[in-house]
Amino acid sequence: MGNFRKFPHSISSSRMANSVRNLPLLLLFSLLLVFQIATRIAAQERDELYKEHCDEFVPAANTVRNDLNRHFEETDALGFHQGSYEGGDSLFNSTAYPWDPPAKSVSFSVLSSQKTDKEGVVKITGSLKIRSRRFGVPVGGRGFHNGPYASSSSPSPFKRVHPPRIARMAEIFFIHAEGFWSKSSNRSCMVGSGIRYLSDGFPRVSNVSVRFFYPRARTILTSFFNVTVESLDKDNSFEPIFISAAYGGPYEYTRVADAQRVCKASKPDVVDANIDVLKGNSGVAVGDGYCFWGKLISSVELELNSGCNGSNCSPFNVSDPRLMPSSMSAPNLHCTAEGKVHGFFEFQSRSWNFPRMMLFGEGQWDAEKGQLCMVVCRVGDGERNVDEEDCGISISMQFPKTFTVVSRDLVVGHLQSEKNVSDPMYFKDLAFRGPAGMGGALGDLTDMQYNYTKLDKVKQLCSKNFEDKKMSSRKKPRRKYPDGDSFGDLGFDASVDGLGKGRGYASIRPLTIENKFDTVWHTNIVYSVSSNISSSLSPKISFSRPVNVSYDLQFWNQTFEANSSYEEIFSVSAEGVYDPQTGSLCMIGCRHVGSLVNNLDGNMDCEILIEVDYAPMNPEFFETEHLSGKIISLRKEKHSLYFKPMKLSSTHVYREQAEGSIWRKDLEIIMRLTSLSFTALFIIAQLLYVKKHSNSSPFVSLSMLTVLTLGHMIPLVLNFEAFFLKTKERANIFQSGGGWLEVNEVVVRVMTMVAFLLQLRLLQLAWIARLSAAGEKSAWFWEKKVLYLCLPLYLVGGLIACLAHWWGTQYPPSMHFLQRISQHSLWEDFRSYAGLVLDGFLLPQVLGNFFWDIKEAILVPYFYIGITLVRSVPHAYDAYRAIRYIPEYSNSYYYANPDWDFYSTAWDIVIPCGAFLLAFLVFLQQRFGGRCVVPQKFRDHLEYEKIPIVDG
Repeated sequence: MGNFRKFPHSISSSRMANSVRNLPLLLLFSLLLVFQIATRIAAQERDELYKEHCDEFVPAANTVRNDLNRHFEETDALGFHQGSYEGGDSLFNSTAYPWDPPAKSVSFSVLSSQKTDKEGVVKITGSLKIRSRRFGVPVGGRGFHNGPYASSSSPSPFKRVHPPRIARMAEIFFIHAEGFWSKSSNRSCMVGSGIRYLSDGFPRVSNVSVRFFYPRARTILTSFFNVTVESLDKDNSFEPIFISAAYGGPYEYTRVADAQRVCKASKPDVVDANIDVLKGNSGVAVGDGYCFWGKLISSVELELNSGCNGSNCSPFNVSDPRLMPSSMSAPNLHCTAEGKVHGFFEFQSRSWNFPRMMLFGEGQWDAEKGQLCMVVCRVGDGERNVDEEDCGISISMQFPKTFTVVSRDLVVGHLQSEKNVSDPMYFKDLAFRGPAGMGGALGDLTDMQYNYTKLDKVKQLCSKNFEDKKMSSRKKPRRKYPDGDSFGDLGFDASVDGLGKGRGYASIRPLTIENKFDTVWHTNIVYSVSSNISSSLSPKISFSRPVNVSYDLQFWNQTFEANSSYEEIFSVSAEGVYDPQTGSLCMIGCRHVGSLVNNLDGNMDCEILIEVDYAPMNPEFFETEHLSGKIISLRKEKHSLYFKPMKLSSTHVYREQAEGSIWRKDLEIIMRLTSLSFTALFIIAQLLYVKKHSNSSPFVSLSMLTVLTLGHMIPLVLNFEAFFLKTKERANIFQSGGGWLEVNEVVVRVMTMVAFLLQLRLLQLAWIARLSAAGEKSAWFWEKKVLYLCLPLYLVGGLIACLAHWWGTQYPPSMHFLQRISQHSLWEDFRSYAGLVLDGFLLPQVLGNFFWDIKEAILVPYFYIGITLVRSVPHAYDAYRAIRYIPEYSNSYYYANPDWDFYSTAWDIVIPCGAFLLAFLVFLQQRFGGRCVVPQKFRDHLEYEKIPIVDG
């Protein structure tokens, strides 16, 4: 009967267990069901919105379910990367960030496309992003900018800002929408949701419709399309947004004949017969139809006509000199195999808030003449389709193949107005050129040549200087300079003294070394140079003789007026001779001083002498010998082109030094981990010895153990923040390890914690043993004597360190006897002194052994000799580091850090010798008695009284 009563209960328990076991599956099924229902409801609502707002524009269609091709190449032309817009003012707060001027931009991308049951109708899904600021400020009020709200403590020109907590609207408006595109009408309509974040961080979603009006045929006059974004909500509405952007569909050439006429009528842009230009059709089209010229026409410099005045200086009718275009680029020129070209020319101004200025046109490449001619039209700030009155502008350009000191342009050309002088849109001829050092890339299309033309003058001016440098170098042996084959080592940035008002800077980069061009800005090119040298490319050679070189020098003078800053930039081209044995560089420089209209050479001032003395590559000379130079004018002081001498200075770091610094960090991390590991092993060895020989524990100096324990505890306390936060001081120019270095720092601190806990355990055992000891002259009595002797020594040493710090601040050169890095605060010098105390950790034990007159082993050799080695090896490494690596900031050292000990040539000898002397004394005391280190007549004749250990 009892079993019968339990049977139903067992059945219910089994069913309950099965229900609990199936609960996760039921929950997952419920979530999937809810998600599917929600998706269907959202799709139905979207379909209803499309029928209401888009069906008349582009009729809806049903997608083909068995269609596996979910993308059509035709829909790629529907997207755009950059456009402009008007409207939608309520979405964005234009007064929220007065230091960040509005810079409206918009982009659209097609995410997917799918075939439908209607011919020529494709279903598309896309993403539209509308931005109201040049720099988007993330929600939460943090960003980067150089406005008045920037933190003054940041050294970067773009500083972290904390914008005021004001009610602001979104800075970016995201729209995700679905709809249909009709190929016959070339129109598209989509509906979806737009999201923007408010100042409180909460998103606000709006239903929107997006209509695209693409042109049926893309020509020079119809290369733009319009987009309209409208709100579909009554409560959460905003003003319509009108977008204009460039269309990427197939292009129809209609003005090629006009461009050919321009080429026939125009003169060559390169007028020097000795300068070869690129010809032929071998490199007209690259990849998917982009012209390789677009890589060359990158930030080319514009030179205004000297006879222009105000609005007739540029094609854009700009009268404000601050908004006048200063450079031009054409990154997306499209070419055909027949040499037809079309694309945009974008212009930039030196002003921060310049209007958008573009030209669009088409043309023809004249392969025989080697000239590109185009007719272009002016595009307004709103990126709208142009009218005939916006046209009437021609562009011609050529691409030189030969460089000299007075002609180093990858691109040379000019813009010309074909309108009457009385026309308000007329402008005077505008020349442009693209310097070779601007960072373009030629590909593997043609040979390039460099002709050295100023070497005779360089030898005439610099021969005596070179001989003097060679005589001086014989008196200074062991100095190594760049071998004359490294572009990276010969290029440098420098500060300039005498370059007008404000701060002067210079970027100095080699262009050619003998018969080689710098591969930083040219890749996969076959070069030749005519200067009585072989034109064949040879493998890397270390030159020991003087070599011919050419350089590009860019200068800018940064001044500050009120709350704004601007830069005045000019460039100098130079060529000359570099001597790898002495590190001396001597060149003749040329600068543009006049107009460049239709003239490659222009007006050049080549009476400039440039002399540079490179710093030795030896790390031991890094702090004492720096790169220096001077730039002087060879003209008379009364000449209009004369300028005062300028001085160059730089702490240039060579590639070998930078790579060595990175390797040094890896080595120091390994050494530090090894040092901590051996420290833990040595402490474990002493713990095992104490456990086996408990009668010796009372005579281990508590002062010594306290010093060692504090030596592990203090770094943990001071660097506790590093477990969670990365301090700003860790950043430096060679900090390339990123997160890996942070992981190593955490591992080091974990190992330090392990060593600290082991040391603390050893101190605890010694303390317990001392409490258990008994006797008339107990170890406590002698421990106090040890403390009475050590504390005054430590205090006197700290006072000496304080005086040495004060002396070093008054007379900086004298500080080098105390520290290799002299720029230390008082607190940092006290930390270094604490490291010195830790180096002499055996001093209390030596004194205790003398007072106790021990006659047995108290410390195991692994402990006192091993830790002495651990404290001494960093000093040996520091001596090696001083001659092998360049000095850096102390916080970049992971081993033998000057912040934690005294490091210099003297200390690297004195400290290890003193530490091993103490270790040797401990060895003698444990072998021959604690008082064996003093003469016999001074020894105490009292016999050693062993302190008994109290059991229980």
